[in-house]
Amino acid sequence: MNFIFIDKGFGASLVLLPGWGFLPEIFSRLDLPFNYILPTRPVNGDISRGLYDFLHAYGIQSVLLFGWSMGAYQAVDFCLDYVWMVSGLILVSLRPSFAKEELLAQERDLEADFEGAMRRFYRRAFLGQKEDYRWFKEELLDIHLSRIDLNGLKKGLEYLAQKDASSLFAAQCISKRPWLFYGARDVISPFNSMFFKEMVGEVRIEIIRAAGHLPFLSQEFRGRFLRS
Repeated sequence: MNFIFIDKGFGASLVLLPGWGFLPEIFSRLDLPFNYILPTRPVNGDISRGLYDFLHAYGIQSVLLFGWSMGAYQAVDFCLDYVWMVSGLILVSLRPSFAKEELLAQERDLEADFEGAMRRFYRRAFLGQKEDYRWFKEELLDIHLSRIDLNGLKKGLEYLAQKDASSLFAAQCISKRPWLFYGARDVISPFNSMFFKEMVGEVRIEIIRAAGHLPFLSQEFRGRFLRS
């Protein structure tokens, strides 16, 4: 797995990990006061060793991890393996788990009509975010459809089938006091308060009201992030 370092002149670096079916370019409008580290291609599995090797090569001793959707699982994976390199965890739209039947249905949909399935998936992801969806259609949709392939997406579904968010509560990750964000209109990873009922005081949770599965695109997200 290859990564790229974007030097924005800040002292701290933020690793940005996108969700299933999305390219790193989805973060292009994210304006946060960090240097950025992004994968150079879609990520569909555990990226921990590849990220560690990249950070080691650059002499970067610690990073803040920003994982969105499937990327949130990958951020947790890295924290479990290399906790001493993690200065903080920001997890966006983290779902407790995915039912295998749901993932199999998505795979069958992709095999039957790849482009149609992806267009339907993107529309669901942007429910509640009309303006953001318009931007995505105009600027990024064609790029996504041309660069994302069926085999990679299948690998991502296999990865998701094996994951659940309970590993977040391992000592290594909870010690970082994870900060979680959810969109109030998210139909892919809706906020599940029962999943976090035992973690009051150990995780910080923010609900972005006017957002679906991509709450980090909203001004409300940026405002809350910077105020914190």
